[in-house]
Amino acid sequence: MNDLELLARLKAHETFGISMVQRIALFGYQRAVDTLERLEAQGFIERDEATSLWRLVSSGATVHCQQRPGEAGISEA
Repeated sequence: MNDLELLARLKAHETFGISMVQRIALFGYQRAVDTLERLEAQGFIERDEATSLWRLVSSGATVHCQQRPGEAGISEA
């Protein structure tokens, strides 16, 4: 599952953790952790230190896929 699909599925949840990403994306623990860290670094999600869960930075935003020859990414519009 790519980041765009994962973010689209996570929109249905107010908060989410590592185990939810594992279930939704069928990732192992380390891949789920790496994915959350990458999405947080890119500014798509933020961690709530009080609950140790993440949430989408802008739940009403539309996530768009950007593709260029040889690379793929996502951006928020």
